[in-house]
Amino acid sequence: MELCTTCLSKVNPKKDVRGYFIIEIVLWLFMVIPGLLYTLWRVAGGKQKVCPKCGSQSFVPIDSPAGKQLLAASQAQINTAPEQRKAA
Repeated sequence: MELCTTCLSKVNPKKDVRGYFIIEIVLWLFMVIPGLLYTLWRVAGGKQKVCPKCGSQSFVPIDSPAGKQLLAASQAQINTAPEQRKAA
């Protein structure tokens, strides 16, 4: 389990291929050479870890110093938010 640095969610990152499948299909249907190049680009890039909630590719391990610091900061934000609502 890792921590997404964008949305601060504790998630198991999913593996995703870069690019868009629909673009690949359109290129193959209309232009064979660009379709081949796009497919090779997608496959050569390998699968990347992405956050299932926000789509970011930026993660830190939860038990790392940076992960602990981000968790503490997000908890502090959550704890002060109700107090700010009462004051308003």
